[in-house]
Amino acid sequence: MPDNASRRGSVDLGMPLMILAFLVIIGFMYWLNVQSAADKASRVIEEVPEEEVATDMAGVPLADVTAIGTDPATFEGETVSGAGYAVASLFGTVGFWVETASGNPFLVAYSEEMRASGFSVAQGDAVDVMGELVAMQLSLLDEWLADGGINENDKIIGEFATHFVAAAQVTVSGGGADSGAGD
Repeated sequence: MPDNASRRGSVDLGMPLMILAFLVIIGFMYWLNVQSAADKASRVIEEVPEEEVATDMAGVPLADVTAIGTDPATFEGETVSGAGYAVASLFGTVGFWVETASGNPFLVAYSEEMRASGFSVAQGDAVDVMGELVAMQLSLLDEWLADGGINENDKIIGEFATHFVAAAQVTVSGGGADSGAGD
């Protein structure tokens, strides 16, 4: 039987291929890092100007409550106000969703007086809002559903809201509807 021990190094390529694989992976990770840095550098970052709150509106700016990384629970019970928010969509006859700088819509619910007077806004309106920040409760959604203020679809969507503004005042400051206010 011939002794092939002397040829083992020329046939066994496991170690050189393993080293080559590690070098390829390290090179790929370096390339990804360079591409990521170039992509980040090419993005234009727009600064969102501080929202101006009308002089007759007091309280915590809605922009502070809805900012990414902010815990709205710290503002519960506080008067919250915001000016110039676009109405993203309606929430039955109970309220509406506003577009925020964070990209997440935020729920604004009409007060009982506003609902009784028939006050409403339309999608696309620009509104100024003032009211108390309240934690969402499923029992409240059930109540609105029983009263006919929302439907089943609205209830499901409303379950995603952790908090909402119980509006004491809403003023339509622009958009598709006539201006109006509720107290």
